[in-house]
Amino acid sequence: MSSTARLSTIVRTPDGRALHIYGLRRTGAGVTSTGEPTQAAAKTHAVPSGSASLRPLVVLESGLGVSGRFWGPVQRALAASTEALVLAYDRAGHGRSDPDPAPRTLQRLADDLETVVHVVPHDRLLLVGHSWGGPIVRTLAARLAARGAPPAGVVLVDPADENCDLYFARSTRASGVLQDLLYMPLALTGLLQPLGRAILEGLPSADRDAAARASSTLAAARATIAENRMFTREMRGLLSSPPDLGEAPVTIISGTSTSQFDDRMRRLLNEAHRLSAQSLPRGHVVEADRSGHMVPITEPQLVVREIRALLDA
Repeated sequence: MSSTARLSTIVRTPDGRALHIYGLRRTGAGVTSTGEPTQAAAKTHAVPSGSASLRPLVVLESGLGVSGRFWGPVQRALAASTEALVLAYDRAGHGRSDPDPAPRTLQRLADDLETVVHVVPHDRLLLVGHSWGGPIVRTLAARLAARGAPPAGVVLVDPADENCDLYFARSTRASGVLQDLLYMPLALTGLLQPLGRAILEGLPSADRDAAARASSTLAAARATIAENRMFTREMRGLLSSPPDLGEAPVTIISGTSTSQFDDRMRRLLNEAHRLSAQSLPRGHVVEADRSGHMVPITEPQLVVREIRALLDA
């Protein structure tokens, strides 16, 4: 028999900020536990290879304004069916993670993600990002590739994609400004939490409640605003200089289900995903026919399947 063990710890970024990470790993059936990550382990950047005690590491990156608790169903299914240690975390300002006073550029966000990646030694790394998490994951993957240590695979789940022109439309920018104006009042009045629960409808109640709580505080609202304010600029940067992922295999899961409210956005985003995959040496698109944007909620097993395909390659 085998079971899963939970991990929960605070790690420190190079500038001393706390990041709360939580993960699952399979134990039993001859699989050796990796043990609890420590703050000291977060400083380990050189990962030895060839050791029987090492296992693959999968790190899950969430979208804008969403706690890593959002990944609950994917995290549990993946940990139960593979030997990988599966980590998620709360970005700066969410949950128990400290706020970040610095501008939340993609490079800064990738710095925090890299801290999480180096929590424990591992023999292979897979990076998974949903929505805004996609550009964050790509930024770190390109950084690692430039060092000669690319990830073993990247899975982008309905990612924000710079090839989608609608992101740069005046109406979209105006919508972002309106969101920034509303976020703090919603947090102050306590309405952000039920709104978050509504957006995450379909998650198991424990995951939904935990994610909504972690992302509805005043600190979380400020963090979301800070990231949102950088969104258009950072996406333009990707458009002018796309991250070079080298030969890393990249799977883009693209939701294809539409509603009367997002038909044009969905069509343009699907086209952008196909264009991005074609530009990558080892990129391909997998369509999520029963999903719109929230694929990890509506089709978690599809996400797990595609991650496992790269783990097994």
